[in-house]
Amino acid sequence: MDSVLPQERREDALQEAIYDHCREQRLEPPTPLRIERILSSALRTADEQFYTATMAKLSPATRIRLDGLLKTGHPDANTEEEGGGRSTLHTLKQGAGAIKVDSLLAEIDKLEKIEHLDLPADLFLATDAKVLETYRRRVAVEDLHEVQRHPEPVRYTLLAAFCWQRRREIIDVLVDLLIDLIHRLNIRAEHKVDKAVIREIKRVRNKNRLLYEIAEASIEHPEGAVKDVIYPVADEQTLREIVAFWRRPVPTASRCAPKCAVPMGSTTGVCYRPFSSCCGFAPIMNNISLS
Repeated sequence: MDSVLPQERREDALQEAIYDHCREQRLEPPTPLRIERILSSALRTADEQFYTATMAKLSPATRIRLDGLLKTGHPDANTEEEGGGRSTLHTLKQGAGAIKVDSLLAEIDKLEKIEHLDLPADLFLATDAKVLETYRRRVAVEDLHEVQRHPEPVRYTLLAAFCWQRRREIIDVLVDLLIDLIHRLNIRAEHKVDKAVIREIKRVRNKNRLLYEIAEASIEHPEGAVKDVIYPVADEQTLREIVAFWRRPVPTASRCAPKCAVPMGSTTGVCYRPFSSCCGFAPIMNNISLS
């Protein structure tokens, strides 16, 4: 059992390990009732040792902050927690919701709350993920009052395990949200570029051809009036649009290229300003490690 418990906490898997050991040693397996008692005792001992070892790794400041997760704030009609308030733990349990900027910022806030706990970087590095998940699930399903009633070693271990696992989940969600928002931003910018290009094409079609015809008409009738010589080729409105196009403060060689950049900037500034501002984007880079 000592070799199995560090990697497993499920009773069915532990029972199978006992039967496998008996087969390997050619021993008569214990009765089901005896196995149940053995497992109960082994699990209780392993959990108590784990709780004690975990609590010893947590600084006094971290323990205080973990207890702070259980404190309720102002009354909230959407929560059933005792006292009628929403605790930070309740907030951390919530999913990301619909993919939008507000969801991204809410997940960043959760991540910052977990980072503020200052859990040791090596707290659960030697703990099997399946074992850690069993502790995390306990916090996920227990209500606030049940978590508060646990003895300190149990309470701190369960909260630390929950936040350790939740941090990884939130980082994964943040990456997905970030990728999706950037994708949507690019699609929106492309649509704006397409509309701008189409509008430009419709505005003055065949500019070069018109300029050629205007030049030709001017050469053939140098003494004629503009309304008699030029307007039959291009009316006043068309001429005004041509003048406006060439008066724009953009180098001639790149008059079409900026159309691909300007809408992108305007889209980011108007529709995704909370996401693109320092208060929205910087926390992502500060909290997500690529190592």
